[in-house]
Amino acid sequence: MVRAGGHAIALPLRWVGETLRPLPLETPTGAPARGPGVAVIRGAPVPVYDLSGLLGTNGDHPPARWVTLKAGARRFALAVEEVVGLLHPGAATDRELPSALERVVAERVAALGPEASRLRATLRAARVVAPGLEAALRSEGALR
Repeated sequence: MVRAGGHAIALPLRWVGETLRPLPLETPTGAPARGPGVAVIRGAPVPVYDLSGLLGTNGDHPPARWVTLKAGARRFALAVEEVVGLLHPGAATDRELPSALERVVAERVAALGPEASRLRATLRAARVVAPGLEAALRSEGALR
């Protein structure tokens, strides 16, 4: 689970590669303001997207961590404010992105072009975790 733009977001664990501190980022000429930038991670160029920007917010804090995600043979990274923890796979986080938020994300990802289709699928599978639910998950030991 990560925090970005004032939201706690549960990402599908099967797609998470690793978390890391931000690396030097290059923004290709003409790239949209919300990404992608490109960073060299483990010797390969990887697109990096600002999750707060994709959610339509600026976030309370600048991104302090990156989370790499695997989508088939491709990898990309999400810049997030914080990695909150690991959710137990059976934890009840069945709240999908609220429809208004989903529309904002879909529009912003669509503006990034066809290369972002894997990003779109990943964010569609992400879940917003309500603050009360986050606290309950932590007290039950489902969030570490």
